[in-house]
Amino acid sequence: MMGDFCNKAEKGETPTPDQTPTPSALRCLSKLIAAQLKTNKFDVPALKAHRDQRIVAGGRDCPGGIFYPIIKSTVLPKVSASLGDK
Repeated sequence: MMGDFCNKAEKGETPTPDQTPTPSALRCLSKLIAAQLKTNKFDVPALKAHRDQRIVAGGRDCPGGIFYPIIKSTVLPKVSASLGDK
């Protein structure tokens, strides 16, 4: 995903439409993740965002304050549903 999904959410402001991934982009991302999980035999709980991997001090905020909750609330449930997970 390309874009800046940090600006307003990091400041506690409401994001504008151009700061959120489009529904089409989210569908494509969900399909891509599901295909990779099937190919590589991983399950949804194994997925981590870049920010979840803060091994070194000063870790990244990726995928941004706007996109991170969308992954949890929209993308991962779609991936689970497409894989038949409960």
